[in-house]
Amino acid sequence: MPVKLRPFAESDRAYVVSTWHRNYSTAPAVVGAEREAWRLEVGRMLAASLACGAECLVACDEDDADTIVGWALGDRKSRTLHFVYVRAEVRETGIARRLVEALGPIVAYSCQRANTRKRPPKGWAFRPRFTLGVAS
Repeated sequence: MPVKLRPFAESDRAYVVSTWHRNYSTAPAVVGAEREAWRLEVGRMLAASLACGAECLVACDEDDADTIVGWALGDRKSRTLHFVYVRAEVRETGIARRLVEALGPIVAYSCQRANTRKRPPKGWAFRPRFTLGVAS
């Protein structure tokens, strides 16, 4: 499937929140979190990131911009990747690499997953950005 990258649109929000929610739910920081509370937290993290200048890029079918196959959220100013997601059936095709490269030179990441065999590139720093479970 030929893929193109495009800017995040408001209509992508539910997909981004849903996939981030599902794919990060086994991370040690959130294991055992109530499902709905965690989904709301992911929505808050996305909104806060975008409000602070982070950029979300979407990878979609070249012929159908509504068929999303992946996305990445990062901050060009701090050169930090917050999260990258690619659908399982198209992983290992270079889509994640294209998304990250399109965000500019990344030197840090803010979400650390324990359940992946992929490791951040050598030299990247772990800079946690999000405070999970803060009571209001």
